[in-house]
Order: sequence, then C-alpha cells, then structure tokens
Amino acid sequence: APYCSSCGQKTALESEFKLRAVLGQFFGNIFSIDSKVLKTLKVLFIPGQFYKDFVCGKRERYMHPLRLFIFFNLFLFGLLISFNTDSVSINQNKVFSGSLNWGNQTIDSLTIQNTSVDELLRQYPQNDGFMGDLTFKQILHLYKDEGAYLDYVMTKLPWVLFIFIPLIAFASFLLEFKKREVYLKHFLFWTNVISTVIVVNALELLIFKVIAVNERYEINAAVTLFFPVFSLWSLQWVYPTKKVVLRVLKWPLYLLTSLLAFAISFICILIISFLFF
Repeated sequence: APYCSSCGQKTALESEFKLRAVLGQFFGNIFSIDSKVLKTLKVLFIPGQFYKDFVCGKRERYMHPLRLFIFFNLFLFGLLISFNTDSVSINQNKVFSGSLNWGNQTIDSLTIQNTSVDELLRQYPQNDGFMGDLTFKQILHLYKDEGAYLDYVMTKLPWVLFIFIPLIAFASFLLEFKKREVYLKHFLFWTNVISTVIVVNALELLIFKVIAVNERYEINAAVTLFFPVFSLWSLQWVYPTKKVVLRVLKWPLYLLTSLLAFAISFICILIISFLFF
C-alpha cells in the first residue's frame, strides 16, 4: 500500500530515491514551513484570532503557538546579541569609582582595575561559603566593568518571557475563573499575545538598527504601547466582559498584574545574570 495503515506515513518507494524526488521533498518542506509562517502572521495581529482558531482545531495551516513563540524569541535573541556586539565599545570603559567595602576589608578601585579577579580572590579570601564567595567574585567582576554586566543582561532579556508567560497565565486563570477554562488555554492565549509583541519589538529593533538610534533600549513602544492595547483587546475578544463597569475594573487589574509578573521575571533574570555573567 502507498501509505502505512497504522500511522499514515507514506511508504518508501524506489522512485523517491532519485535526485529530483529528494530535491522536491527538500524544497517542499522549506516552502511548507514558510507558508505556515506567512499564514500565521496574517492572523497573528488580529486580536484573539490565532488563539481561537487553534482552540477550535484549525491547526494544520498555522504553526504551533509554542513553536511560533520559540521561533520568534530566538530571532529576537539574535537581534539583541547583534546589538550587544555593536555596543561593546561604548560600555567597555564604564567602571565604578571609589572603593569596595566587603566585610572588614576595603579594596580601592585602582587595585581592582589593575589586578585580575583570580588574584584578588587569593589576596582577599572571604570563606563565607559557596554563595558568599560567588557573590564576592561577581561583585569584583561588576566593579571591574559594569558595562559587561549590562550587555550580558541585554542578551538575556528574551528569557524574561519564559518566566513572564506562566505567571501572567496563572493570573489570567484566577481572574477569569468564571469562564472555567483550563490553565493550559490561558497559557496558549498569552503565548499568542507575547509572540505578537515579540514580532513588533523585533521590527522596532531592526528599524532602530537601520536608522542608527543609540537609545534603542530606552525606546520600546512594543512594551509601553502595543502590549497593553493588544492584550486588552485580545482579552475582550476571547474572554468578553459585557458590562462596562466590570471591564473598567478588570483591565487596570490586568495591567497591574502584568507589571508585577514582568517585574518578578526581570528580577529573576537580573539575579541569574549576576550569578553567571
């Protein structure tokens, strides 16, 4: 039979091992992926539409929401690394002034700048346990060049979303308890919203790179403007609130919850970046 009766996979035929067939399969898979990306992008900016189609079972034409999120997040990650490479020459001379007071010891900034971290650790042993010694080591790195730490944090910003989405999805699960939707649906909904924000943010960064805006990290319309409008609009389509009074009360609560979830996520990334940069 041309197809397997158990799994539906096409049975291997001798004709498939010809060069024309192999190249046809290769380019067919590539254009199939591109087609799914384009079809997904068409509905991605329609508030709640991509999520509704996926939940209703219209999935074959689109990319999976999680795969889409990871795909766009990796693209944003690459942009941030590219920007970080361009900004090294700007941040490399940023150092702390004054002295470092740690426990009963004081280390002046000149000694820190002219001595390697390993040598400083030998000259000023702390014996405060693993976390104490690690913190002291990272503080020395930070005193030598805080610009390196800031650049490192910038390249890790996409990981904030991996913490943010589960948090905001749980908040949505609690706030929309009357809808009786399972947590995973809330998780997929916010994955859809954040994927759209990532696309806008990536386009924004690309525009900043083209026009050479130095303050590209300080100007972020995707977070400050697009995210509140698009997320609340999507919420109204997916979890509609008919009464205007309840809607007015619910939306600020969602915004506060989003800010809190983002703050927690960002603090986690700052701590992790500090321990490993």
